[in-house]
Amino acid sequence: MADLYLDDSGTHGAAPIITMAGYLFAADQLERFERQAKKFFDKHCVSVFHARDFDKGKSGSPFAGWRMPKQVGFADGWLSIAKMHALRGFTVSLPKARYNDVRRMHEKNQNVSTYGQCFNNVLMEVTNDQDVWALAQREGLTVILEVGNKNNQGCVEFFNKLRKERGWEKELTRIGCAEKSDCIAIQLADYLAYYSWQYASECFNRNDDGTAALPSFLDLATSKVLTNGVLGHDFTVAPSQWRRRSRDEED
Repeated sequence: MADLYLDDSGTHGAAPIITMAGYLFAADQLERFERQAKKFFDKHCVSVFHARDFDKGKSGSPFAGWRMPKQVGFADGWLSIAKMHALRGFTVSLPKARYNDVRRMHEKNQNVSTYGQCFNNVLMEVTNDQDVWALAQREGLTVILEVGNKNNQGCVEFFNKLRKERGWEKELTRIGCAEKSDCIAIQLADYLAYYSWQYASECFNRNDDGTAALPSFLDLATSKVLTNGVLGHDFTVAPSQWRRRSRDEED
């Protein structure tokens, strides 16, 4: 069995970009990751990781007063554990206004939110990745979303519709939701979603198609785990892949 944990960023009303991202684990490797990451978190007195708190060094959070060297050291240590156990990272970002304008113009996807389309595109990345899809065909794939987003039910419906229409009941085994505190894998998805969203927002503001260098915390993530990242324009245009780091490039 393979497990894909996904979280989102940018779903607050003012954000122009929505991102969905996360990591894929084989079931036995997930258990090892959780054990080792829990020990690492305990060492740093971190109970639950929230990317925004970490990034801002929020007062009252475990990261209050942390400066950049300590943040980088923590992220490097955590992602080094992920490197040993995660099979792949996935991250997809879409601009809300552009997506909504195009779906109105073409009278398509009327019942699919930007959040839902990000989820659809993540599944597209999964099915298009030969190694990942071969694993799903052998063992089945479970998708876990972070609990709480109002559009999660639409993702569940799309997942179940896709598995039935394509005859993928074996490959797409199940979809469910998890609280942030349930497992560290969903917290790692939060890290990737947050820093991918920051990068996508900067690219959007600069009218950049995602060819600029990745910021440090996102670059660190992609240097550890092979990551499929796309910065999409809308559902009528295939997303442009902004980064795919091969294992040959790893340190």
